[in-house]
Amino acid sequence: MRKRLIPLTGLAAAGALLLAACGSSDDAPTSQIFEAPTWNGPERVTYDLLYEGGDLYGYCTLETEPDGDTTTVRRMCTDPDGEGHRDDGMAVIDSETLRPLESQRVVTRADEHTETTFSGSYDEDSAYLTFEQVNLDTHQVEDAFDTDRELPEPTEESPEPGYYDDESLFWLVRGIPLEEGFEGAYHNINLGIARIVVAEVTVEEQETIEVPAGEYDTWRVRLQTASVTQRLWVDTEEPHRVIQAEIEDLTYALRSYD
Repeated sequence: MRKRLIPLTGLAAAGALLLAACGSSDDAPTSQIFEAPTWNGPERVTYDLLYEGGDLYGYCTLETEPDGDTTTVRRMCTDPDGEGHRDDGMAVIDSETLRPLESQRVVTRADEHTETTFSGSYDEDSAYLTFEQVNLDTHQVEDAFDTDRELPEPTEESPEPGYYDDESLFWLVRGIPLEEGFEGAYHNINLGIARIVVAEVTVEEQETIEVPAGEYDTWRVRLQTASVTQRLWVDTEEPHRVIQAEIEDLTYALRSYD
């Protein structure tokens, strides 16, 4: 049986029951850990998606499109056979701070004949998150959900609470302080489960790794929530591309970049 594509952070949606959950995973003090963008123009990066022992699972392409005050980031993931299993995401973010303005994730399941769309729109105080599942044969809506989530406000412990959309993860880690021992936390907004959770980030150490694109010296970064631990390897050289990532049981291995 074909395995299903999962989102970048591996927190897949499970319908309205899961979407109804709310709250954060931790009370760690948060801050705006993103310092500055490391890209200065359009980018296109391609990864092999490998499953557990290294079997090819699919491909994923990430695109960066700066446009003045805002930047659009896109993620396009598919199975290796092009049979219609897709998991695509995008976010429009502030070019300097990575603060999200809008986002969307579309999951197509050819075997289930469904297309599920998760959307987010942001104002100063809240995020409006929606979920809609459509049957591709009948074009009828099978399930839908929407909710407002309050965005974090300054507190004595977190005077400048940082929050970032889950779709911007591969860009977020490129702009944090890449130095051994750095620790920080931020609010992660996950469309797939309509939740805002606290994610803790640690820059562990430098490590040399080999991927299809070649050998790279990287910073190994750990990202942890109450339920998930992930690791990303970020190039020590600017523009600090993500060279490899381990997201649950999938590995993203850099194949090429423009």
